[in-house]
Amino acid sequence: MLSLSRICSCVNLTQNNTPVQGGFWCKISKSAFVLGIALSIIFIVLGALLLAGGASFGLLVFGGVTFGLLSCGWVGSLIVQCRRQKLSTNLVSNALRFVKGGIPSLNAQGEAALAYATQLLEDNRGNLEPLPWNYLRPPINEELSCLFDLMYNKRSEVMNILKDEEGRIVFSNRENEQFFVLMTEYLQLAFAVSIYTLRDLDAYMKKYADTASYAQALSRQNSYNYKTFYAMSIAYSLARWLDRRCDSGAPEDMVERSISRFYQEGTQEFAWRALFNNFCERARWYLGDEQEAENLDERMIKHSRADNGREFKFAGTVPT
Repeated sequence: MLSLSRICSCVNLTQNNTPVQGGFWCKISKSAFVLGIALSIIFIVLGALLLAGGASFGLLVFGGVTFGLLSCGWVGSLIVQCRRQKLSTNLVSNALRFVKGGIPSLNAQGEAALAYATQLLEDNRGNLEPLPWNYLRPPINEELSCLFDLMYNKRSEVMNILKDEEGRIVFSNRENEQFFVLMTEYLQLAFAVSIYTLRDLDAYMKKYADTASYAQALSRQNSYNYKTFYAMSIAYSLARWLDRRCDSGAPEDMVERSISRFYQEGTQEFAWRALFNNFCERARWYLGDEQEAENLDERMIKHSRADNGREFKFAGTVPT
């Protein structure tokens, strides 16, 4: 059995040598291209000027053209190798994060959320069917589809308890004790959906070879990832910015009291924030370089930014 130190050594060796080799072969391909064209022209010109009319003329011209075509073919194969090298480097980079950094651990709230989601899946196993994703690539882990369905239903329960008799969302209804129970369950399911999405990435990338990084996989608009990754942020935004969803506004003093509880240890809101921040920590590990992820889709960065204080800003829109 290979030791961890030997695995680390192999990965480090690959990381150090691969880019150098890639650059070397790219330079060789350019030099070969120039040399091949130059020699081809020389042979053709010599054949035309010195041996015109002789049998050697045709042979030299043929040889020159053939050599040029072979050189171009060789160059083409090396160009393909250079492109593959870029993909290989991205895959090595992903592997390095596992060996060197390690995925951030779950906090107490995260463990409780996954335990709740697992139990709910088990309790409803005979009643659930994987959600059809229509034109989107479905998850590799079918439990993710079932979780997404359970989460959607729980969100409906939360919204219903916030509505008055006329169907309007009323901020004061958040003081209902049942609201805290349902919102906690909704946040836990949303956390599970987002975490299952991250855990599904390796299998997803193995099946679909057109993604070279986790961030690229999460930004694909033809995949379920594009929706499920944002589940936790959407749920937390509802809890943190509930006043934005109210149909008739909300009293400022009531909104202020609500927000302040997110930063008071021991409150339910404080636990919600800890759960959201745990998701953000793990999401950023998968996203890798922030600038590269932002270039793919800046919403991935905005919706995985931790709530570290009252200056926390609304993340904005999500993919639809």
